[in-house]
Amino acid sequence: KKKMIAPKLSFRILAGLGYLGLAISIYALYVEYRHEIDGEDFVALCDLSATVSCTRVLTNKEARLFKILFDVDSDSIFNLPNAAIGALFYLTVISYGTGLANFMANKEFFFFLASVASCITSLFLSYVLVFILEDICILCISTYFINGFILILSTMQLRGANAHVSFALPTLEDDDKDKRF
Repeated sequence: KKKMIAPKLSFRILAGLGYLGLAISIYALYVEYRHEIDGEDFVALCDLSATVSCTRVLTNKEARLFKILFDVDSDSIFNLPNAAIGALFYLTVISYGTGLANFMANKEFFFFLASVASCITSLFLSYVLVFILEDICILCISTYFINGFILILSTMQLRGANAHVSFALPTLEDDDKDKRF
């Protein structure tokens, strides 16, 4: 029999990952804001070299996913920084992990879908980071790993919620062995 993480611990880990992701997203928004105010004079804690610079990545036009994918206008309310979208996702993770979303029907399924979407987005943004921007963003990479762990835990939560559903094929009893194909 496989051992699973205790449900309460799993929810606590999810909430912790949500808080960590939210803190990173807020700092990323701060970096964008300070760069907009101070320009090139601003140096973030995560700017380590010319090729390891979260400021360079976060202030690039690729740092706005809706602008890339849906070509929204620059003054549109949907032209959000990726860090703002991430903050909204991590608030969802926190609400799920702390039990604030318990009122929702099928919350495990919807949370799983949000986790899958976050990982697909992370894969796309990691491609942009490595192959288009040719840069390393410590904040970005941290959120990619957080999203991966959230997906693993949300999968476990979904499987736990569906534990009453059996996907196993029926087994033949000893007296039914002669009925095999």
